[in-house]
Formats: sequence, C-alpha cells, structure tokens
Amino acid sequence: MCIICSNKNLIGLKNLDCSGCKTLTKIPLIPDLWALNCDDCPLLTHIENIPGLEHLSCNRCQSLSNIPHIIGLKSLYIDRCPLIINIPHILGLCVLSCCFCPLITDIPSITDLQELYCYDCPLLTNLPVISGLRLLNCSQCELITTIPNIAGLKYLYCVWSPRLIDIPNISGLQKLECYECPSLENIPNIPGCEIISVRSQIKSDATLSQIICCKCRKKTN
Repeated sequence: MCIICSNKNLIGLKNLDCSGCKTLTKIPLIPDLWALNCDDCPLLTHIENIPGLEHLSCNRCQSLSNIPHIIGLKSLYIDRCPLIINIPHILGLCVLSCCFCPLITDIPSITDLQELYCYDCPLLTNLPVISGLRLLNCSQCELITTIPNIAGLKYLYCVWSPRLIDIPNISGLQKLECYECPSLENIPNIPGCEIISVRSQIKSDATLSQIICCKCRKKTN
C-alpha cells in the first residue's frame, strides 16, 4: 500500500511526485511543499490544505471530489476528475485546467487567472469575465452560447461548440479557432488576428472578411 506520512522527515521537501500510486488515498500536510503531482491516483480522496503550495496537478483522480482552498496556489490541473463539482475561488491562481470534468457547472471569476482550459465540460453554461485572462479554451462545451468580451484576451479556442451563437469583437485577439460551430451567427472583425474557422489554417493580416466559416449559419461577407 502506498502511504505518505506527515512527519519531520518530510520537512524541507519542496517537490513531490506521487503520480501513478494506485493505492494512495490521502495527501497529508507536508510543510514547505511547493509542487505536488498526484496524477493518476484512482483511490485518492483527500488532499490536505498545504500552505505554501504553488503548483498542484491531480489529473485523472477518479475518486477525488474536493479541492482544498490553498492560499498562494498558482496553477491547478484537475483534468478528467469526474467527481469534482466546485472549483475554489483562489486569489492569485494564474493557470486553471479543468477539462473533461462532467459535473462542473460554474467557474469562479478569479482576478489573477491568465490561462483557463475548460475543454469538454458538458454542464458548464457560463464563462467568467476575467480582465487579465490571456488564453481561453472552452472547446466542446455543449451548453455555452456566448463568449464574454474579455479585454486583453489573446488566444481563444471554442471549436466543436454546438450551441455557440456569438463571438464578440475582442480587440487585440491574436488567434481564434472556431470551426465546427453549427449555430455560430457572427465572427468578429479583428485586424491582425489569425483565424482557423475550418480545419486548415487561414491567416488574415487585415480583416476577417475573407474567412469562410465551416458549418456556420451565417457567413462573413
């Protein structure tokens, strides 16, 4: 059985990789820990709130249903965790990846968030408006109908979004992928933005007027 004990022998430990531990059920309080990787631990059910932890990856943890509110956390990866419902509102979090989480319905508006990956969250209905967000991947979110107008967003990926109707004119957007969006009625006109609206790369260094939107209800003129 894989057991991690919280004792003075672990004081000073900065980086812990226990990924793939098939019998691990709990991550204890480990002083001084800075980065924790517990991917692919199918029996993991509990992670202690570890002060000072900045990077947490617990992808594909089938039994994990709760993420602690860790003050100071900078990056959080919880892809393919089928029991997670709520994401804690952690001030200072910069990167959040919660792809393929079937029970997540809401993502908090975390002020410092810069990258958000929420690919294939079938119950997610709304996206947060976060002024500092630079990258958003909300592809294959079946219930998303609109993309918020986020000033400063540079990279937007919203492919395979069956109910997506509108993409706003986001000034400064550098790359947009929006193919296979059958309900899409509007593609923004953004100078200098690289657009992929079909399965081959299309570049525009002026406007989007030449873009052909694959399987869109309305096309640009």
